[in-house]
This record gives sequence, structure tokens and C-alpha cells, in this order.
Amino acid sequence: MAYAPHQQTFFDRVWNAAVAMGQRLGVDPRIIYAQAALESNWGRSGLSKNHNNFFGIKARAGERSVTMRTREVVNGASVYVNAAFRKYDDVAAGLQGYADFITRNPRYRPFVAAQGLDAELAALQASGYATDPLYSRKLKQVINNMPEHARNFVAGAVAVVTGNSGATFCCPKCGAELNVSAT
Repeated sequence: MAYAPHQQTFFDRVWNAAVAMGQRLGVDPRIIYAQAALESNWGRSGLSKNHNNFFGIKARAGERSVTMRTREVVNGASVYVNAAFRKYDDVAAGLQGYADFITRNPRYRPFVAAQGLDAELAALQASGYATDPLYSRKLKQVINNMPEHARNFVAGAVAVVTGNSGATFCCPKCGAELNVSAT
């Protein structure tokens, strides 16, 4: 299935950062990418465009925030509520905010510890990252519709060259290489 132009633009913008973040967190980058795509409506939401929050991360008291309307599932019913979401100065800060959120919150330890795409998706669902009971299924749909090289590349990819400017990952299946810049 071919991506729509806005999806390809989003993929080109976010995929390398998701791979780098996945390596750092020990999480399958396809999940990180799918979360960013789903939570930000492929980078088209006001929260992502205006506040660099691609992951729908809510703010706690005292954090820089913006209040926006969002859909939640409460007692099995889909409802709209106003919620405070974190604001970030730029895309890099938004990505770092996601990494910090996942690593500093103990409820995501099983997600980070899980091995393999399906186990990680199940752990993320169980963590309560989203109120939608179909969240992990929706992420899997995004992953299944990714460009083939990305869908197949990541499983077992290993860094073969690293340096100050980034890393090159090699797919053990096909030998393809992906260069990821450090910025």
C-alpha cells in the first residue's frame, strides 16, 4: 500500500529520529514512529505543529502546557475532554520529552523490557499509555502500512558504524544499510 503524500512527508521527517530513539531506549522504533504518526495525525495536529508534541504527552502541574480538546475512552465510551498537554520549543525537545517520559515513568518499564514487536505492543497497551483499548492494534496497523524497507529493516538491525555524526545500521535479513544522523 502506497503512502499518501502527507504520510510520506511525515515518514521522511520522523523515521530516522525514531530509529535513533529506539536504539537509545531499547524499544522497536516502528512503535515509536507509529505512536508519533497516530498521536499527531501524521504531524498535522495542532499539538504537533504548534507545540512540537508528537506523542500526546499530557502535562503535570507546573509544566509548560497548552489545553486542547482530545478524545479519551472512559468506562468504555469515547468522550471528548479538555486536557493540558506538554509544550516543547522544537521537534528535538519534543522527541527528548518522549524519551524522558518513557524512561522516567516506572509504569513503562515492562514496555522497555519487552522483547519483540508484539510483546512491546502488548506491554505498551497494558501500561495505559493511551485510554483507547484498541491502541496497540492501531499502532500495528500503522506499522503494517509502513514502507516495506522500514517494516522489514528494523527487526534485528544492528549498528555497524557509530560516530559523532550518527550511526549506520545494517539489516541482518537483507544487508540494507540505514544512516541515522545524530541531530
